[in-house]
Amino acid sequence: MAEFPLSAGQRALWFLQQLEPEHVANNVYQAVIIRDAPDARALEEALNQVIARHEALRTTFARGNDGDPVQRIHEHLPRASGRHRCRSLG
Repeated sequence: MAEFPLSAGQRALWFLQQLEPEHVANNVYQAVIIRDAPDARALEEALNQVIARHEALRTTFARGNDGDPVQRIHEHLPRASGRHRCRSLG
């Protein structure tokens, strides 16, 4: 796992998160409607491949040994697992 200092923008967001941990204004989310049942194994494998290709999806933030925030880029994250049945929202 590689460890790097935060950029100025990351540091600002980290600071705001420390002030208000429940605040979610900076979270990005998107809902997708899947009309037919997907191949669960293929979907899981596709998500794992995207995670493997993009460092940003394997990056976590923590305090370093000196107490300053750092970003940690993990070589591997636990594979996506678990399946949840969703009910119709409409």
